[in-house]
Amino acid sequence: MSITDITYQCEFTDSAYFCLKFRQAFLADDSETILRFAAEALTAGMAAALVTLVAIRGGPPGAQMAVREDGLYCGFVSGGCVEATAAHEAMQVIFSGTDRTVIYGDGSPYFDITLPCGGGIALSIHKLRAARPFYIGALGSHRTHCQRVQKLSEPGWSRAETDRINAPIGIFPKARDAHSLALSVLADVAACRSGTGGK
Repeated sequence: MSITDITYQCEFTDSAYFCLKFRQAFLADDSETILRFAAEALTAGMAAALVTLVAIRGGPPGAQMAVREDGLYCGFVSGGCVEATAAHEAMQVIFSGTDRTVIYGDGSPYFDITLPCGGGIALSIHKLRAARPFYIGALGSHRTHCQRVQKLSEPGWSRAETDRINAPIGIFPKARDAHSLALSVLADVAACRSGTGGK
């Protein structure tokens, strides 16, 4: 059986039983699309993991794939050799909450996985966690911010979400030079974090 044939995975974990078919959501190899796929999963309330190629014999690292808790994934970390298996490993990370690094091919502890190129790759797998930022700020005048809020409302951002944007950014909004603006923003962020400020 080849690695690409491993599409169904049923397994018990300490907290759950899952049986999923790992399948590619769509073809993508650029980081922006892959990270957007992961971010959309988190926004929808789904868990996700990010798989990053951190070492390769014969080429540069950096390729990524994102895996959702329902088994859909996008991105590539090899030429299609290990993506389904990497999705399985990512699912283990999602359910256990423990990040891991796995090696396939040369140097791997798995005797049954041989990459066609004869080389080896290492993947770093991290569970992505949704985090609500305590401060969101944006440059621009009050008029610019009103236009920004209007643009954000068109694709569906709620008023409660856009009200979280501190704009104009900083405690004194008409700061023009970089030093004054930096100090103004830093003071605003610190006040917001301590709960003593905000507009």
